[in-house]
Amino acid sequence: MSAATSHDYLKPVGLRAIASFLILWTPLFAFSAYRGHPIPVLSFVYFAVFFAVLALLFSVLCGRQGHILQAILFTFLVALFLDVQAAWFSGAPAYAACLAMLALFWLLKRHLSAILISIFTVLLISTAVVGSVDPYAEVRRAEIGDPVISENAKPHRIIHLLLDEHAGIQGIPEDLHGGKELRQELREFFVSNGFRLFGNAVSEYQASRNSIAGILNFTAGPEPYRLYRGKSPFVLTKNAYFETLSEAGYSIDVYQTTYMDFCSDEANLVNRCATYRYDGSDWLRDADLSALEKFQLFLSLYLKLSDILEVGLKAYAKLDRSLQQQGVQLPALLNWPAPIALNAFDDVAAGVTAGPGDRLYFAHLLFPHGPFAFDAQCRLRDDISTWPGYRPPYRKANNERERAFRFRYYFEQVRCTKHRLQLLFDRLKQAGLYDDATIILHGDHGSRIFLNRPRANNRENLSRQDFIDNFSTLFAAKSPAFEAGYDDERLPVSQLLARAIGRADLIDRSSQELLIYLEGSDDYDPWTGVLWKHAD
Repeated sequence: MSAATSHDYLKPVGLRAIASFLILWTPLFAFSAYRGHPIPVLSFVYFAVFFAVLALLFSVLCGRQGHILQAILFTFLVALFLDVQAAWFSGAPAYAACLAMLALFWLLKRHLSAILISIFTVLLISTAVVGSVDPYAEVRRAEIGDPVISENAKPHRIIHLLLDEHAGIQGIPEDLHGGKELRQELREFFVSNGFRLFGNAVSEYQASRNSIAGILNFTAGPEPYRLYRGKSPFVLTKNAYFETLSEAGYSIDVYQTTYMDFCSDEANLVNRCATYRYDGSDWLRDADLSALEKFQLFLSLYLKLSDILEVGLKAYAKLDRSLQQQGVQLPALLNWPAPIALNAFDDVAAGVTAGPGDRLYFAHLLFPHGPFAFDAQCRLRDDISTWPGYRPPYRKANNERERAFRFRYYFEQVRCTKHRLQLLFDRLKQAGLYDDATIILHGDHGSRIFLNRPRANNRENLSRQDFIDNFSTLFAAKSPAFEAGYDDERLPVSQLLARAIGRADLIDRSSQELLIYLEGSDDYDPWTGVLWKHAD
């Protein structure tokens, strides 16, 4: 190949590779900059190498001229950029934009790489210099209303922890290694700390937004979505529980996540509100993990921004499942862990011991919710491949092997939850506040480590174990309304909560049957009530 011919080949390929790299790198850099660059420099080197290799591969595949392939490539890459950066880029507007870009990029042909390099260089520099106009914060605290001044006798403090994805005693499978021992540990733990533990408590839904809305309104039915609005976060529009305690003279402090908002529509009832990002990343700075592992975790968080890539990841998950049946195992997709939940645990412990007694301290903690990254002493395990969620990413259910694998690490995270609760109890005891405090602990659904998805159109495939995995949840209360001990009565959490605060009169007595509800094909389809018939 002559020098001129070589130059004619290398120049367009090189410019195309540089442009591709900048299109891939700029949104990732902006994402990291917005979060204060929580990963070390070496992790960024991994990112640079990863994207540079991709960019070079894309460019070489387009060939020397490759104007058609080049137009397709840059349309795809710019579409990815818009997918993670622009809220409007979805549906019909996205398709129209892609067609327009494809036509424009074809017309620009020879000068397209240079133009894109100029555009994305300016974007990259402006991001580095100016930064984000919306400052990133993992925790937002707000004083919303004035403390309630009670005209009644001073009530004692209520500490209410909603432990997301905490299975009930009967939801801990005894047939798996360690399950029987964990059941006994939990029984002894709660009873020894003065709680009434309801081992057969049931959540009436297996989706958090619906179960939480129903529990806090002491109700259940086929249209739970009437009690909240929006998405990211879901905003609770009615909260009979808060209203009841406010009328009884309680101020209310809330610790919530960006999953569900308990404060916005109840501002007249809530005094303080702390909101935690469930996708927080500040913890990565001090995590005892390698730079490569931090790169993998941060990349998994970043990729969740893209709807386009989600299609590819779902296809990968489908291929993985198919190959597993042939005895071939692909590398597992990573879940994004949320250790921010442990920071919230610490904040709650500080708040309930320092705050006044005439107050409800309500906290929604994404724990022991997956991914299951912690051992029994709440230490991050150093092998991130053993940080599973309740099901494989982009898959609808587990197989038997996957279910056993997940429960192994779920048991450890439940033990971590127990460890943190004991630290809270000890802190309250040392402050002389434990004996007089009402403490309510419950889940919002079961572990959800199921073999069959609990939907109405899948009803015939659901086994007894599927129902227990999805709907058996924790309920334990140290309350004047209960004597300490173990109770195997099967009741829904929505009723047990009313009983725990001495307001059994709030329970809907229209039906004496215990129904759980299966989701329809759409988020806002009426849920199908099914009679619970799975008593132990």
